[in-house]
Amino acid sequence: MQTMKPAIVYLDSCDYSALSKPQLTETEAQQLATLRELKLSRTVLFVYSGAHISEMSPLDQKYATAAVERTSLMVELCGRNTLISFDRLIKAELSRLVTRSSQSVTVLDRNGEWFPDLGSLMNPIDEIDVAGKLRQEMEKHALNRKARRMVKATTTNNSGRLRSDVEKRFGQADYSELIDRVPMRPRDFTVLKNYVLGRASRGEANRAFLESLRDPDYMAQWFIHNHHQLGPIVDWVRRPARQLLESCEKTITELRTHLANLPESDRPAAIRSVNGASWEKLKQQGMIDIVNRLLTQVFPGTLACDNAQDIEDFCPGVHVCINTLYNSLQNSFTESPRVMKASDFVDIIHALYVPYVSYFRADRYMCSVVQPLIPKRFGTQVVASPGKLLMALGIQEG
Repeated sequence: MQTMKPAIVYLDSCDYSALSKPQLTETEAQQLATLRELKLSRTVLFVYSGAHISEMSPLDQKYATAAVERTSLMVELCGRNTLISFDRLIKAELSRLVTRSSQSVTVLDRNGEWFPDLGSLMNPIDEIDVAGKLRQEMEKHALNRKARRMVKATTTNNSGRLRSDVEKRFGQADYSELIDRVPMRPRDFTVLKNYVLGRASRGEANRAFLESLRDPDYMAQWFIHNHHQLGPIVDWVRRPARQLLESCEKTITELRTHLANLPESDRPAAIRSVNGASWEKLKQQGMIDIVNRLLTQVFPGTLACDNAQDIEDFCPGVHVCINTLYNSLQNSFTESPRVMKASDFVDIIHALYVPYVSYFRADRYMCSVVQPLIPKRFGTQVVASPGKLLMALGIQEG
């Protein structure tokens, strides 16, 4: 008998906030209980992404308690079921486009690897290379050969690593600065420290670092307590989204500049033209331009794309994401314009994942924008509230 695959559900960050409040309405309490039952039934698989991790972190310490509560609920429902980071997803889709591959992208990761490619991140194992820094210090102070040998003999072993008793001889090193900049659970940091002291292998130290990153509860709390820092970890997590939005922003700026340079008498007609065939043509060309800029960043030297249909076929997440941007932009140029909000750009990042889940939570406005964009072969349902999600799953409330 064939086992049914669970429906993959991508909740909105605001759902975790609303349903983790100290005081819930009767309806909210019932919805939360039902979501918990669905999780236990294994008919539904709740997933989160790196966008949730960074978005749910507070901008002010006074909101830390609420952030902990909503993160705890996310971890309760999702566990380590995550979707790969947006930079990995974009790269995988662009690879399909370049190679014309029919192989679908594996987006679900059950071991918590929500984070971006480690290639752009400093490695704390290298940061804590005390033996290497010791050699640099000796060279900087121009110690003679005899002095260097004496220092080396008392601090390092034959393999060049620190002696295991170095802390007994010279006292414990101060790791506080590194701990502040690098998220590592205490037990994982102990492994890293043991590597420095020759009591653990580099492989064990690497695995320990990754285990901290894979722990969504710890990572979200680390972001809560380090939100004020613009260090390498925060930049590493947010850089892929920033690069995507910067690529999109170039196209938006060009369009706005074009409209701004029109004579006053021509602007009403230009705004009316942000519809129909002319707008569709402009939107398709804009998508091609954005994808080609991404291709230049990710696969330099690759042939440019000149067909918007290829982007829809091979890069469905990018297709939905960029079209979401353009459709929101279009709504800001109507005679009764809707001004784009900062939250729209966060929703645009979330939209990358739409084709890869069964149910996608968005606010009412984004539902109207996103649902028509989903390629039919995916069948994702976009729902405007937890209540509508339960209805879509065939569950009657109350």
